[in-house]
Amino acid sequence: MVLKFILQEGEKVLMIGFAYLNLTNHDQLAEYSLVGAFVGLVARFLFQPAEEAAFNIFSENDQDSSRNWNLLRRWLGAMLAIGLSAIVFA
Repeated sequence: MVLKFILQEGEKVLMIGFAYLNLTNHDQLAEYSLVGAFVGLVARFLFQPAEEAAFNIFSENDQDSSRNWNLLRRWLGAMLAIGLSAIVFA
């Protein structure tokens, strides 16, 4: 339970601690929170098709699962290519 809290809310606790120690100001905290929210939205839009395909594969055991597996493989491959190109060219 404590580990889950630390993993979910740890960055907020650290940022509040930095503000308390006067290592950052409130403008920087607000900017960090805003950028984090927008990055989270982008990640949700990118990962949503793969999440839906995986949900369909693992929730139902039907005859159309091979099409879902192919869709999931394509999306994961595309996300891997995007991530690797972002790492290489950043």
